[in-house]
Amino acid sequence: WQFCFDAGLCQAPPCSWHPVGQQEVHEYEALRGYPGGCLDCWLILFCQSLHTILRIILDSTSAILSHQIIFSDAEGRPYPEWTSCTLQGAVDFLDGQRKPLESAGRVKRQGAYPYYGASGIIDYIDDYIFDEPLLLLGEDGANILNRSTALCFIATGKYWVNNHAHVMRPKNGQNIKFLCELLESLDYTRYNTGTAQPKLNQEKCRGIELTLPVYEEQCRIATFLSAIDQRAEREQCNLEHLLSIEAGLLQQLFI
Repeated sequence: WQFCFDAGLCQAPPCSWHPVGQQEVHEYEALRGYPGGCLDCWLILFCQSLHTILRIILDSTSAILSHQIIFSDAEGRPYPEWTSCTLQGAVDFLDGQRKPLESAGRVKRQGAYPYYGASGIIDYIDDYIFDEPLLLLGEDGANILNRSTALCFIATGKYWVNNHAHVMRPKNGQNIKFLCELLESLDYTRYNTGTAQPKLNQEKCRGIELTLPVYEEQCRIATFLSAIDQRAEREQCNLEHLLSIEAGLLQQLFI
């Protein structure tokens, strides 16, 4: 929230909402520039920092999408109230263009284009169907309920989608990043139509209830969420770099 407030993107949060891990973040910022610490201390510090940042991202995203953090326009005025609609009012479904390919067939068609399933890229083949940023929402699988990986994500570039993910194009006046974050935040238990295996059929998806801000606010929210995503990615890269250094040092001890 502090990043967002300092940038003039939103107003102060309601009294009931408090950012988590503020002390850990301050300690991390103070120590990350200190070169005298041992490697183990650095690793512990980065692990704590990454965990804290991920918690902040989750809490911030939840507070934003539940309208507990109120964004303001360039002149500091709050945006209009969010309005209710269903998913079919916000996107166009392109499921009719999907084409599943058997794994044996894909072996003969290996190439450079991503082949998407319910949980992301599962292969690369020699052709594509789509050539624009679109929303993909997993149609079936345990992930609908246990959410072990992202259920909604954005596909970009040239790619192929099988019949295990709904393909959606945001309508005019809808921000794809905002919609993705909103759809990813939902609980799909009541939309599940599967028995042996969880499933989200298109009819149920069309009726998913949403509450949406105006397009300008969607864009400002999307910009903020992208910024904290990038911060988390940077810290993950830093942690992986330190882990590789530690592994190299440990290896040298036994040479």
